[in-house]
Amino acid sequence: MQAAVGVDSYFELHKTLITKAVAYGPASRGKYSVSYGLPNHEQGITIIDPPIRLKGVLTIDNTTKSGSELFKKQMKEFEEMQELLATPEIYFKTDGNEKLIQTNRSFDAKGSKFVLYKRSSLFTVEGYITCEDSVTEFFERNTMKKWKVASLCAIDSVKIKYIELATEPSEGIYLKALAYSIADATSESNGLLVIKRLLRMEKSSLKNQTK
Repeated sequence: MQAAVGVDSYFELHKTLITKAVAYGPASRGKYSVSYGLPNHEQGITIIDPPIRLKGVLTIDNTTKSGSELFKKQMKEFEEMQELLATPEIYFKTDGNEKLIQTNRSFDAKGSKFVLYKRSSLFTVEGYITCEDSVTEFFERNTMKKWKVASLCAIDSVKIKYIELATEPSEGIYLKALAYSIADATSESNGLLVIKRLLRMEKSSLKNQTK
């Protein structure tokens, strides 16, 4: 909820952090300020004041015995999650392209893995993927759309599987996956495709392949 220039705005944050045996779902709210005048028309966002924690749910595998090393490890992860939530100030910048880039106090980006993207709802894709050195592309055979694939989520597993299956340069390998899309200024109107979870991947039959 962004307020007028010079006035603190308010946010509400819902976060889900999941490990193999621990699930933690905190929600918080607090104030943030907006800084203008950054290069390339970017805006700086500072989350100020320790956020007020509204609720948190901790779930630990029932098979884990209290006092065991695994239990201690899971509790340590939980404590680290709580500590992360209580960080007094967090800095981001945005270039208006539907993403938040986490930064330091001077609004210098921390790195690509600290970027939060505004994403679409999940959907299933089925078609043919081609992995090359500079770009990964996917042709969705049901909608006849061509996507550029982002280097996020399950892309590393997809590339490893592609290397195992492909025998020719730029070969289209059949892929079915759960995915979502994100906006990107360098892509076409479709945006970028993000492969969330690989469902099936195999070498394509020539008679079944759609171009």
